[in-house]
Amino acid sequence: MSAIAQALAPATIQVAPYTPRLGAEISGIDLRQPLGPQSRDEIWAALMRYKVVFFRDQDITHPQHVALAESFGAIEPYSMHAVKDYPQISALDAAYTAANLWHTDGTWRVVPPKAAILRGAVIPPLGGDTIWCDGEQAYAGLPEDVKGEIDELYAIHDGAKVGRNYVKGSVREEDLKDKVRQLRRQNPAVCHPIVRTHPETGKLVLFLNPALVTGVMGMDWDKGNALLERLHAHYIRPEYCIRFKWRTNSIAMWDERCTLHYGVSDYGATPRRVERVLVAGTEIPYR
Repeated sequence: MSAIAQALAPATIQVAPYTPRLGAEISGIDLRQPLGPQSRDEIWAALMRYKVVFFRDQDITHPQHVALAESFGAIEPYSMHAVKDYPQISALDAAYTAANLWHTDGTWRVVPPKAAILRGAVIPPLGGDTIWCDGEQAYAGLPEDVKGEIDELYAIHDGAKVGRNYVKGSVREEDLKDKVRQLRRQNPAVCHPIVRTHPETGKLVLFLNPALVTGVMGMDWDKGNALLERLHAHYIRPEYCIRFKWRTNSIAMWDERCTLHYGVSDYGATPRRVERVLVAGTEIPYR
């Protein structure tokens, strides 16, 4: 098909925005089937516009989940809580204590992941929502003097905090401690710009991770953390956020480079299990 014919081809998906800027639901596609180039590109374009997209009633298998993620890039394995026989897939359930925590994934890496695809495997009838916030809107909403203050600053992201987030109080605490030590040996603390340029949209975004950031490079600890607390509080203002109610076999896909997310643990002892694949990044964050 020629470039002109491709441009004129009808859309293969339907995109229904949740808000004017953040979040959209995509329908008209069966993710059990391999993505064709046009569907892949349309999904990615929707993701770049809305930053997080949702699919309903997608009863995909583990191999199909991996294949879906591979449509958008290389997979970044994460062995802390991998599904048996599928090191590409992380299983997150009540055995872990990382809910009720604002974060974005993998910023302890020199090259953090660019996207995540999360499937609702076991969903409680009530509760267990996930909230996302928009780093582009949050940056745009800062006063100009604050933008000037943070323009050249770098935050310290420390993988050791993964241990405090996931291990303490976990039913697998002893089992996970060695994995945390190994992670820290392989991934020393790194610095990333507090304001980064999105490599695909060119937009400036706040790039923070309350779960892993331990300070501001070159700044007094108290002063740096006071600044980070102000920025975090601004980032999660409701006008920058969207809240998604899961159903079994719902899928959320989000851009890790310009969002924060928060799993709400309000469902008590009711089982909840979600499964995640990370799409590896291709660039070191830059200003």
